[in-house]
Amino acid sequence: MQKGAEEEYFANLFAIKYFQYKNEDLFLQNIEKWIDNLLLKYNVGLKNDVMRLNKLFERYTLDLRTYAALHFVSIKDSLENKRTFEEVVYLLSGGKIKLINKSIILKKGINRDDLISECLAVLFGMTKDIPVVKIEYLGELTIGKYEKIDKRHRTIAST
Repeated sequence: MQKGAEEEYFANLFAIKYFQYKNEDLFLQNIEKWIDNLLLKYNVGLKNDVMRLNKLFERYTLDLRTYAALHFVSIKDSLENKRTFEEVVYLLSGGKIKLINKSIILKKGINRDDLISECLAVLFGMTKDIPVVKIEYLGELTIGKYEKIDKRHRTIAST
């Protein structure tokens, strides 16, 4: 089990790599710009030595500015990490997750709840939005029959 700074770093690394995987370049550039400005403004000189920071983590959490700086340094390090999202997931899962679900279409600029759902779907193939497929066999398909099927399908889809 990870301790304080290590757990925070891995959470930040996962999040940053996920956004890189989604090609959210503008979002990531804005994060990096703001973190650089904050680290410069507050003259933060922390290095992201996770093992050393683990020992100091409890003390760092008592001071909001230091705790924030710890996160900012962790995020900055995650942005510079060259590993791919797939490699990070493989490492964080202890080698249990080898492939990312490629059948999910990623969306840009989505809100927190949708982002979590998307992440679960991409990573584990878990989603609450699994489409229901109903197969009906028809002898001959005419325009009239198609309109009835289409109307019923829209009713089912909206429930």
